[in-house]
Amino acid sequence: MAEVTKDGRNRIVWPKSQIVNSEGEIIDFLSITSGEKTSSGVFVLDADGNVTDISSLFDLLISSNSRSGEDMYDNIEDFTATPTVATKDIVLSGLSFPLAAINVVAGRLIRHTTAGVKVNENYTGLTVSGSTITFQGIDDFVASDTVFLEIKGPDKSRDINQDLDKVSVENQVWDHYTDVETLVDTAQELDATPTDAGAETDMRTYNQMGIWGTIDIGTSTNFTLRVLNKHTSAGSEEYREVSLDIGNPSATLTRVDYNDYIVLPDADGLFFLSINVANVIPYVQLQVFDAADGDGQLDKMYITKGYSPSL
Repeated sequence: MAEVTKDGRNRIVWPKSQIVNSEGEIIDFLSITSGEKTSSGVFVLDADGNVTDISSLFDLLISSNSRSGEDMYDNIEDFTATPTVATKDIVLSGLSFPLAAINVVAGRLIRHTTAGVKVNENYTGLTVSGSTITFQGIDDFVASDTVFLEIKGPDKSRDINQDLDKVSVENQVWDHYTDVETLVDTAQELDATPTDAGAETDMRTYNQMGIWGTIDIGTSTNFTLRVLNKHTSAGSEEYREVSLDIGNPSATLTRVDYNDYIVLPDADGLFFLSINVANVIPYVQLQVFDAADGDGQLDKMYITKGYSPSL
């Protein structure tokens, strides 16, 4: 806790422990200078009367008074900080905003040396040039140094350009698609009766189907693709796709017609068709047929599946 001394300053009071100098005199923690934190004979007496270095208490205060927040950035999560050996420079990369001296002044720098010493750097000044920070009043960096740098920046929870709060969505939905899947790999002769083109397709979690076909038309005419929708896998109930004619036969009636896809002209070729399954059709069976029961073939058929939140 803290109390106010006679001269108006705050003093930290630790239960069952005291802060004393080398002569055993109790001192005001806030009067400790940077040099005294590590080297001038300032000690801490713990609850058992054991003497410990003041730097351990200082590290405790630093960790318990973390500056972490939505406007704080560090080289653990937000950017890379690389000390330049034999200088007092740190070069930043991957920072998402322009760097200025005020960003660094509002943060902190901690160095861990090869000897295992943790130093909370109390620099006397700094300059910023581009992505390089030059500190004054600290030792030059050596190759074995590890640094932790925390700086202040724009609030991560807000879009400063639009002055709006950002929203982070868990399990967010995004546009995605599958690799190609093969339905027909061996040429399938066309018949006047609709015939399954490969196995049914599982469309759960997807709302778009891409159909890729190769036709060898032969003597066939009107190569036709039929889409059958199924609510149960391997179920016998297969539902025709329909088209809507709104306003026909009257303004208050909509005509529903069965729908198929005819590929014209009657010629060899490759075709692609995209079908919207509206994310409510779990399984789809494709069928093909022709009008003349000719000797034409469906040489190949592939599908891709996709999802778009906008559909």
